[in-house]
Amino acid sequence: MFLDELGSMSLATQAKLLRVLDGHPFERVGGQVPIQVDCRVIGATNSDLEEMVRQNKFREDLYHRLHVIEIRIPPLRQRPEDIAELAEHFLQLFIEQTGRRLALESSAIDVLRRHDWPGNVRQLRNTIERAAILTTGPTITADSLETLAVAGTDEGEVRSIDDVARKGIESAIAQSGNIPEAAEKLGMSRSALYRHMKKLNITPPRQRPT
Repeated sequence: MFLDELGSMSLATQAKLLRVLDGHPFERVGGQVPIQVDCRVIGATNSDLEEMVRQNKFREDLYHRLHVIEIRIPPLRQRPEDIAELAEHFLQLFIEQTGRRLALESSAIDVLRRHDWPGNVRQLRNTIERAAILTTGPTITADSLETLAVAGTDEGEVRSIDDVARKGIESAIAQSGNIPEAAEKLGMSRSALYRHMKKLNITPPRQRPT
């Protein structure tokens, strides 16, 4: 079982998790049948759990229960050799979702390597997806990344990246007047465009008030 963002877990949830890890049965919400599980846990966090324990924000018994093997991953800016491979991976995910053929130019990879990535891998993934949506040609160039977001690591940064993609899609729809032409303009299938519209909360033209 993979648990992300352990540091944001409430104390009440920590107590429940500790009980399950200690082998006690639990019941689903609304259920009446006790469930027993036997699993291994992998957790991830960017918080300092030891400091949170000292501040009584994270249970010490749960910390020691989870802290068996620790793997510290340096921030992305300290491992630029990984950036090209990660960028290619995220681009391939986009290609699989949309059916669109795209490639990263070496100039674009150079831009990615020079960036300090305050938002780490999540920011890189959003940047590649945004560039792929907004690029009209067959390749992502350095110019495609000229508006690379550099502000902070909070959730606002991720939303700002989505906002750029949202504006690009809305602009294509406004210019085309319908989804099929907008999808063709963006170089993706209609189903892929609908998926991105759903993700970005973009209302299809037919649903907009007249």
